[in-house]
Amino acid sequence: MLWSATSAFVIAWNHHENRCDWLDNVDCLRQETTETPSSNEGDEFDSNDDNPTSQDEESDKLPLKKKVTKKAGKLGKKAKSEPPPDDEQDDQELFECPQGTGWDEKTSSCKWIDDVNCEAKKLDYSTTSELHIVIIKDYVVGSTTLKKKSDSESTINSITPSGIAKGGDQTVECQPVGSYNIPDPNECNAYYQCENGHRTKLSCPEKQLFDIEKQGCDLFSKVFCGTRSVNLADKNQCNGRRDGIFPDTERECRVFFQCVGQVKAREASCHNNQKFNIYTNKCDQPQNVPPPCGNYLPGHASLQSKSSTIIKMLWLIYGSSGWIGGQCHSILNIAGQKVIAGRRITTLKDVEEDIKLHKPDRVICTLGRTHGEDVPNIDYLEKPGKLKDNIRDNLLAPMFIAQATIQHSNLLSPIPMLYIGTGCIYEYEDSNDLSHPFTESDPPNFFGSSYSTVKGATDLLLNAFPHVINARIRMPVSDEPNPRDFISKILGYRKITSLPNSMTVMSDILPILLAITHDGRFSGCINACNKGFVDHEWILKTYSEKTGEQLNYVLEPMNEQSARLAAKRSNNVLSTEKFEQWIKMISLEARNLYYAPHTLPDLEKSIENICIHRALKTVSKDSNDSRNLLVTGGCGFIGSNFINHWLNTYPEDNIINVDKLDTCSNIKNIEHSDSSRYKLVVASINNKDLMLHLMKQYEITHVVHFAAQTHVDTSFGNSILFTESNIFGTHCILEAARIYGKLRKFIHISTDEVYGEWPAGSCHETAVLNPTNPYAATKAAAEFLVKSYGESFKLPYVITRGNNVYGPYQFTEKVIPRFITTILRGEKMPIHGDGSHVRNFIFVDDTVRAVDIVLRKGKLKMIYNIGSKDELKVMDIASILLKIMRPDIKLEDAIIHVKDRYFNDCRYSVMTDALEGLGWKQQVKFDEGIQKTIEWYTSHQDHWISSEST
Repeated sequence: MLWSATSAFVIAWNHHENRCDWLDNVDCLRQETTETPSSNEGDEFDSNDDNPTSQDEESDKLPLKKKVTKKAGKLGKKAKSEPPPDDEQDDQELFECPQGTGWDEKTSSCKWIDDVNCEAKKLDYSTTSELHIVIIKDYVVGSTTLKKKSDSESTINSITPSGIAKGGDQTVECQPVGSYNIPDPNECNAYYQCENGHRTKLSCPEKQLFDIEKQGCDLFSKVFCGTRSVNLADKNQCNGRRDGIFPDTERECRVFFQCVGQVKAREASCHNNQKFNIYTNKCDQPQNVPPPCGNYLPGHASLQSKSSTIIKMLWLIYGSSGWIGGQCHSILNIAGQKVIAGRRITTLKDVEEDIKLHKPDRVICTLGRTHGEDVPNIDYLEKPGKLKDNIRDNLLAPMFIAQATIQHSNLLSPIPMLYIGTGCIYEYEDSNDLSHPFTESDPPNFFGSSYSTVKGATDLLLNAFPHVINARIRMPVSDEPNPRDFISKILGYRKITSLPNSMTVMSDILPILLAITHDGRFSGCINACNKGFVDHEWILKTYSEKTGEQLNYVLEPMNEQSARLAAKRSNNVLSTEKFEQWIKMISLEARNLYYAPHTLPDLEKSIENICIHRALKTVSKDSNDSRNLLVTGGCGFIGSNFINHWLNTYPEDNIINVDKLDTCSNIKNIEHSDSSRYKLVVASINNKDLMLHLMKQYEITHVVHFAAQTHVDTSFGNSILFTESNIFGTHCILEAARIYGKLRKFIHISTDEVYGEWPAGSCHETAVLNPTNPYAATKAAAEFLVKSYGESFKLPYVITRGNNVYGPYQFTEKVIPRFITTILRGEKMPIHGDGSHVRNFIFVDDTVRAVDIVLRKGKLKMIYNIGSKDELKVMDIASILLKIMRPDIKLEDAIIHVKDRYFNDCRYSVMTDALEGLGWKQQVKFDEGIQKTIEWYTSHQDHWISSEST
């Protein structure tokens, strides 16, 4: 009988079901049976149409349990009768005891090895050579079937780089069919990928090894390499590995060491019961370290702790105050990274001192001289005496950085470096011949300008540094107008030479480059451009079409342009095949961290979107000009505080408030409801036609979408209402906005509850969503709708996710106003469960300021967490309020424990680095905020009592 190869470790015979089953479903103890299998056993998939058997009749013939042979050791044992003749061996049934157990003669069952008198032995098996082969200890496992090995078959001895070595120095190459992986015997982090008989050597990502059991890469601490658990602290285990720090899992994850040039250089230990975090390469408290070393388990999803762990690095940027450097700085801030600006470089020593002082994990060089004084382009470098500036900024500075990062790393190994270079180093003999896009291996062939000549030399020299990513960009384009932006440049030209060119849309390419650099697995030259090419005239026509602006220019032949300008201009098309392959290889963590796309964005499509975006901006070039805001749910708690703030802060703006005035809403929440700049529309947001009518009638420029059902307790009993309001209502507004097509920004107010439970640390905006109650699930679904409209219909959206907000005008169903009002009434505060649930509380004024700054400065398609550092248990809130309001009463006399929710998250918390990057800071601490809140509810009892009665 043939057995599935995977049964070696994954499945076993289930005697209750008379079939192979997952090991978790199989009882370890398999008692012997004296029943003999039916004669047609092993042919259960064959049918006999001439002599059909009913299902009941057939079931009577099936044996209750399989007979076993005595040969099996670990894989099986015979019944206690005499062994059968040799010619009947194949009729005996074989099965395997689970890993770690063996066959016990006394009980005729599988038992743990320690309880078995004789050590389990393994049968000698080989494959039918249908597909791939992988050796695990004495087993042969693969996507094929196993059979009993005959005496005539050769023995498999080892794995060789070319395949599986057999007795007699024979080699089994990759099989002619199938796609699979086999390990490299010399390097645990390398493996061979077999594809229909062809073999390719590959390497696992950083901090991973090839697991021959799983036939794929996994974390060091989880991998069995060869026949034993890999302990990288063992002697010579640095052989064939990347430089860097690795953990030692055999000493409780407290010991780590460094490999430099395949030699173990030094060893150190974590102190004070700390554990080594393989994600951050640092020692930390166990609750902050993911398994297997620590106990950090955010959320309930098994993968969440890995995919949501933020690898926070320190980035040193040279040129951070420049146009491109500033964009890198902004993206890194949003990704929660720490950024340091490098000093001005004149010598190698300048960079070395920066490296020693800051000990960066990654270094970026965006330095380059392209203009100066009164000359806004590379013609500046053609002026007498400017060769010194050219050599200093375009050659020596990047070379100094590359040299310093390879010699003076804090880990004694190279620091990955990203260099923003240029692709303006090529030209065609015939400008109309685009049959050969230039690849990364083509040497520079354009020397028509001092700029391109020096940059070409830098490009060649940087190839000697294996830790450098030399990213060639071309004619960079930004979302917003800028003197360095290519579209802005040609809009100001009277004469245009229009030739096909590759270009780089910075908002598309920079996140990819930063993700690649963060990964640390890439190096070399790369053509960092969008897919495809366009010419100058196409851009101008597209811009004119999308914006309605009439452009005045004339086309000029290239020879006339060259004669007119001090420096010739490079025109070329670069191949992006290598770049597209790199994008596919970016790790999931880095891709999510930087919002890097899965495919290389198309150039024409990206430029069209930028032109549309700029067309909307031209409606009001000054962001402080009059805005018309449509605010949904503006009579609710946060919405009303936002409207009050906006009317007081921006006297030129108009607000249309759409609110259906349900239980939690109150028209008295609006302090200036009689203002000529404010209008209230009492209606449901579920009316798409009404929403569209309001947008058109009042020429809405911005939507701030607060409206939602938010009371979590209610969502457990009437969740359909939450779906109707939070999902369908959001969809109606989105559809109206799509048809309207004139919004500058759509602000969607979400919640931090979409992340789910987070036992330790704080969530980054890229964390996996894991909502645990109906309310949070509907808010997560609404977010996905908003994102889909952004991708499909170019809706200019921004999403915010806020902590638990408290303050004036909050309805009394929420925890803080409920506790305050019950104390004022002389009643007991209701505590869900034991009151140990932890939340971060933020005062409403800080939340409103956050929404304000996101509306004015927030980057489109971004998510911003809004949170505080004030983390408190529910029981702590009750204690604080009681001490302030009724210090004469003991806590135990002022509370009553009530039934908890069906599920109540123990804790959640968010990171706010991205929001702080826009200039926001928490201003109201909890002590101050809670005092203001108590004072408001005490002095406005008529307000909240009337709301409750309504």
